Amino acid sequence: MVPVFGIWPENAPTLAVYTRLHTQWRVGGMGSLIGLDYATLPFFLELDAVPRPDWPEVVTGVQLMEAEALRLLRKQSKS
Repeated sequence: MVPVFGIWPENAPTLAVYTRLHTQWRVGGMGSLIGLDYATLPFFLELDAVPRPDWPEVVTGVQLMEAEALRLLRKQSKS
């Protein structure tokens, strides 16, 4: 069974942009994920029609999600 969860409306743009960035991970020499390629971020913000005044908040949210994803992936790779 797939878990069901809700997204607060104010977080929807951040989740949409982060989801689109799933193909934009930078990979290190040993195949480990380094982080997202932020050069593509403006393209995805515009693609999702995020208003420019909201960009800083959405980018901060994406960075938080990226940091947590990296933490979980690194923890998983150690076990």
